[in-house]
Amino acid sequence: MKDSPASQSAGGSFEEGGLPRLSSSSCRSNLWLTATETIRPLELGPRARRFVQGWIAMGVERMQMTDCLSPSYFAVAQDNLKTFVQLMKTEALMQGHAHQINMETVHAAHRELERKGMITTFTLWPFWPEHCVPPRHTAA
Repeated sequence: MKDSPASQSAGGSFEEGGLPRLSSSSCRSNLWLTATETIRPLELGPRARRFVQGWIAMGVERMQMTDCLSPSYFAVAQDNLKTFVQLMKTEALMQGHAHQINMETVHAAHRELERKGMITTFTLWPFWPEHCVPPRHTAA
């Protein structure tokens, strides 16, 4: 199926069956925007910034490899990214870093994710854990 001009200008295309497909670059950009908006009013330290950008890039790559670049999967990724950012903000406050998220905060949030994952089936697909991938949806 040929892409419509509207989908091309939005950075996406259509898969077979007419389901919209987002571009990986637009997913990365929009997830980064989501992260920075969710982090406010705190700031990201330089190393933490690179970590979050890398985490987003790996998540989008995982979405691409599993053919999950549709708006519905993007919404799941966006919600899960917000959850992780909120966890980092909580850890920052608990550590006395009221204005900035640094690598100490990132590591503490990651440890909390590991604890939750050991207790429950907690997942932040596509970001964490790596082996958890949602089932592909099919056209109705």
